Amino acid sequence: MKMILSFVFGLLLFSACNEDNTNRGFIDEYIDSYPDDGISCYAYYRIANATDYPLTVGVCELGTDIEYGKTCEPGHAFVYAVVSPQEAPFDRAFAYISLSFRYPAEAESYYSYPNFGTPSASPDLCDESQWHSERINDRIIWRTYYVTDADYRTAAAKQRQERR
Repeated sequence: MKMILSFVFGLLLFSACNEDNTNRGFIDEYIDSYPDDGISCYAYYRIANATDYPLTVGVCELGTDIEYGKTCEPGHAFVYAVVSPQEAPFDRAFAYISLSFRYPAEAESYYSYPNFGTPSASPDLCDESQWHSERINDRIIWRTYYVTDADYRTAAAKQRQERR
């Protein structure tokens, strides 16, 4: 009996260690949540606050002038869905995305079209390679960007330069 329990425990431990834990631990807060109609394409953009401070996220979809925003506490994620007849390319989804930090000092980063799709060596929402992408099926994709202290440092440095 001990051998069976040890085997089961080992199997559970092994499978837990092999899971992709990238998306765990964040509470999703949806702005636009659409039920799957079986026809449309859905691109979910998830901006996860992996800092120790509140973060305000603002987004404006390309082709509109309506801004959606939310303040996310640490461990929370802002989720915005772009629904269209065909999958919108990454660089054609947003007019802009803004990140506003209030702590430890106020700093803001503003990412706008047409910069989306531009590679960057520093933390940058415009660089598609810095997003974790998970294709659910041929019509649904989840893209997650983890906002970290490095993003805060980048925003603070930009703000210092702009103030000079």
